[in-house]
Amino acid sequence: MDELFNAVMLAGAMGRERGDEVFTWVRAVIDVWPEDSEHRKNAEELHQRALDRKDGKAFEGDIQTTPLQIHSNILTSAGIDPTTEPWATLIALAIKDDDPTRVLQSCRHKTVLPHWNRDLRLDRLSLERANLKIIACQLHRHAVGGRALDEIDEQFNGQHCTGCADKAPHPAGWSCLEEPSV
Repeated sequence: MDELFNAVMLAGAMGRERGDEVFTWVRAVIDVWPEDSEHRKNAEELHQRALDRKDGKAFEGDIQTTPLQIHSNILTSAGIDPTTEPWATLIALAIKDDDPTRVLQSCRHKTVLPHWNRDLRLDRLSLERANLKIIACQLHRHAVGGRALDEIDEQFNGQHCTGCADKAPHPAGWSCLEEPSV
């Protein structure tokens, strides 16, 4: 029974939203357990807590972290002092370039891709957003590469977007981090 309880709780933590297949399965398993079962009582509490977390609720004892702290901890665990250069600059860039919405907002045809010549060490240290990247036009097959999105975008726009008749901006408020609507 303990293995089933662990599987149910792990699955519940992986579920993406209320009503999906995982949520339905977890709920079905919990509902089968006897009402007075300790497993059911614990599962109900943990399941509700997971749902509350998905709704943005914080709990006493939660450790608040920042992207800077997370990157610093990862580098420190690898024996790297995150306050030294180039690491401090790379962390700042990874945080800034984590959301490419600002450079993609201007046209639906633009995309950001990893550069073929990127530094795999940065990927292993969770600094992939500070790595070399490419902004490309999927319609006209233009591309410009570099490290910082804002600098790449400035060059890309100057070379390829100014005066482009096919420019198709995203609607105001659009974010590339949102789940696509199906």
